Amino acid sequence: MVHRLGTQLMASSRRLWANCFINSPAHCGAQAAYSEYWHIDREVAVVNKTDETVRIAWNQLINGREREELLASAAGISYDVMQNRKRLRDAGCAGTDRGEVCLARKALVA
Repeated sequence: MVHRLGTQLMASSRRLWANCFINSPAHCGAQAAYSEYWHIDREVAVVNKTDETVRIAWNQLINGREREELLASAAGISYDVMQNRKRLRDAGCAGTDRGEVCLARKALVA
């Protein structure tokens, strides 16, 4: 990014001085210099805005992928909890606080 920007600035500076010596000294006035550097600043602003937009889009993509992984993990955990509660309910231990103990006792009795 910085190298490309420096190259653009050098090229614009060369254009400015080439216009000064090729055309006429009147072309080298303050207005011409201001206009040329205004265009350089505008180009730099556009490049910076483009880079910022790309960075934001990339971060949104990465965040979306991380969110997808987290949601998949949460769905798997929810599924496991649901299966375990169903198993406890089917065994008649759903209302107890210590469902695993209830299942162990039932297994010993059976």
